[in-house]
Amino acid sequence: MDLRVLRYFIVAVEAKSINEASRQLYVTQPTLTRQFHELEEEVGHMLFERSKNGIKPTEKGLLLYQRAVEVLDMVSRMKKEIKTSDKLEGVISFAAAETPTMLNIAKVMHEFNQKNPFVYFDLMTAIRQHALNYIENGICELALTVHMPDPSFAFLKIHDKNRFGIYTLKGSVLSQKQKICPQDLRGLPMIMSKTMFQNKALEGWLGFPPINLRIAATCDFINNAVMLVKSSLGHIIAFDGLIGDHSDFNNDVVFVPFEPTLYSESYIVWKKDRMLSQPARIFLDELKAGLKISDKNEART
Repeated sequence: MDLRVLRYFIVAVEAKSINEASRQLYVTQPTLTRQFHELEEEVGHMLFERSKNGIKPTEKGLLLYQRAVEVLDMVSRMKKEIKTSDKLEGVISFAAAETPTMLNIAKVMHEFNQKNPFVYFDLMTAIRQHALNYIENGICELALTVHMPDPSFAFLKIHDKNRFGIYTLKGSVLSQKQKICPQDLRGLPMIMSKTMFQNKALEGWLGFPPINLRIAATCDFINNAVMLVKSSLGHIIAFDGLIGDHSDFNNDVVFVPFEPTLYSESYIVWKKDRMLSQPARIFLDELKAGLKISDKNEART
């Protein structure tokens, strides 16, 4: 499969027109049409639905588009990584869960960038499974996840612990409590991430599966979830420290911790047996030093 044709395919999908793609690429329309027909024959599926209004990708075409974007991005990063230079340069792709641990990692990022100004971070916020998929598919080199990854990944266990509790609207029945017990949640509308449904620690604390709660909404990221709290839709189950003291949200929303106390640990994860880029390797070493992670907390095999 020709990378050049994949680039043409991406442009055509985004332009929604072979004519427009031809204009942008400075390639004749018959040439593009022929190459797309050959691509369809190669993959064994129609890739476009054609109409008088232009083109749009089929289901298989959309899948190819998504994978083509990933492939060309990896090729671009590979060229930058292999390029020889006297100074450290490149991109460190990093997927991160929403956890207070990110603040300490950000401090190490700052120190690393001060010493290596030609390296920048491509930071993606992602729930655990998405982050692991990004690493598996080569989209990211490193990730910050909550809960230990499966054995196909190498990881560093971070000493920080993330404390569970409830974000709730000031004046609500839960905001009047000093601690939240499992029975306090029964019958109340709850907001949580989709990954919480598989959280065995939360299930153990509750005494029943999280899905048996009264679920008002699922929401992967805290800022959107807080908007739902402010609208009185429900109460968020999440980690303490995700809303900074500077946030306007603190005028309306308070955090109340669980009782008994429930914590979750964080991990720096990368793909086992896959060589990291030089910037990522050096940054990983600085993370170990900056977060005081001992080698005994590192799992490579």
